[in-house]
Amino acid sequence: MPGTTAVSDATTASRSSSPRPGITDHRATLLGSILLPYLFAAVLTLCAVLLRSRLLMALAGIIVLGFSILWTVRQGQAAGSLTVGGDGRGLGDGLANAFGAGALILLGAAVMRGRPTHGPHPLPPTTPPTAPDAYGS
Repeated sequence: MPGTTAVSDATTASRSSSPRPGITDHRATLLGSILLPYLFAAVLTLCAVLLRSRLLMALAGIIVLGFSILWTVRQGQAAGSLTVGGDGRGLGDGLANAFGAGALILLGAAVMRGRPTHGPHPLPPTTPPTAPDAYGS
């Protein structure tokens, strides 16, 4: 069928012209791609430091590492391999920085002091009062 060949040739030509074909032909905006989850994790980390919350800090580290892993998988699908190269193909050193940042946030959650407790503090031990002896002294 001559019409089918022309359509498939046009589809192949349009796919080969883009360097990294994705699921759709639309490109993500910077804020809608990987920046938004990292921005959320940065705000969460700042709140965790201000509130001294280990749980929020650990959650921010998990978000950073999780989205870094998802980004790695997506880049591997688009490029066909998970290699680091200086020619612009594969993974860049920014991804290594993201993995390092996620690990440091988790380390920060592990060594962070928690909130101070505002409960009742026990009184220091005191010596019991001595009773006067029978002679009044």
